[in-house]
Amino acid sequence: MSVINIIVADSHPVVVSGINEFLKSASDIRVVATYSDGVQALQAIRDLQPAVAVIALSLPKISGLDVLATVNRDQLATRILFYAAQANPRDIIAAMAEGAYGFLGKDSQPHELLHSIREIAAGRKCLPFELLAHAHQSRSPAPIPIEKLLTQREWKVMQLAAQGLSNKEIGRRLGMSAGTAKIHLYHIFQKVGVKSRSALATIAFHSSSSDVRRPNRSSVG
Repeated sequence: MSVINIIVADSHPVVVSGINEFLKSASDIRVVATYSDGVQALQAIRDLQPAVAVIALSLPKISGLDVLATVNRDQLATRILFYAAQANPRDIIAAMAEGAYGFLGKDSQPHELLHSIREIAAGRKCLPFELLAHAHQSRSPAPIPIEKLLTQREWKVMQLAAQGLSNKEIGRRLGMSAGTAKIHLYHIFQKVGVKSRSALATIAFHSSSSDVRRPNRSSVG
């Protein structure tokens, strides 16, 4: 049985201790180190290269989102699982759009943590669609006639980008190069009127749960 090496980072020692103690019961998961701030967590990701980093969204020195941004920028292999005491809609959407592999509330059940770690280690994302739905309801974004703005291919690129996939991953899914995916995203940003993936995710998830008609095949481009 292969063992999943992880690190845990949270500014509250009780939380770290609790997670550490609980995960000792899982024979396939090993906590190799624990940390109390974002700088330590990021350095550990570089040095120890854990499969998964279970980190709080809010951390001293640098935030969990900043850790994620650096992991993405430097193309580090560790996958990020966030958790937070309170699920702020803006933070959830930003975390997913920037490529987090999972997001849990601190009130999640222990088995959900185990499941998420195992799924993420296997390369599968644990996206909290129920939390995202609540986030979009809270923000109440204005309806956008997506079918009048995007081609079918652009629609697919937008949905994958909103799930946090990189340009390379989007290209692999849709049979195009990472450069082509990037060009599609640029056009999508221009058409929809946003400047970041997190803003695009707000529109994408809202559109997916609304009665907005998807682009038909005649609009493929």
